[in-house]
Amino acid sequence: VEVELSRAPNTVRLDTELLIAALTEVVTNAIESNPEGSVRIVALRDGDRIAFEVMDNGPGFSEKGLVHAMDPFFSEKPAGRKRGLGLPRARTLAHTLNGEITLGNIRETTRGHVTGAIVTLSARTHR
Repeated sequence: VEVELSRAPNTVRLDTELLIAALTEVVTNAIESNPEGSVRIVALRDGDRIAFEVMDNGPGFSEKGLVHAMDPFFSEKPAGRKRGLGLPRARTLAHTLNGEITLGNIRETTRGHVTGAIVTLSARTHR
């Protein structure tokens, strides 16, 4: 896991336990999608919001996954593997932080092939 904080603020006031729990769910999802791959986290600041982009180089989300990944118990893994609660839990935690989670695929610029997934967790910081 690679973490880039160079564009992030030095100090952010958030409930760190909730933030860590939400990011853990998102990073775990990224690792499980491609156990041999890599995960990159970038922290960005935009006014009174902070965003954490979690990117992996796995297969990306399927069209069905993009629509249903936030549904509790949804999983595209073989039956009996996991409960499908990680991303819905992360979304609930993000909402508690006055934030949100968005899902997307990373596409190769020349041919448009999916080269990974991106999950962005953003939250409003306290002043």
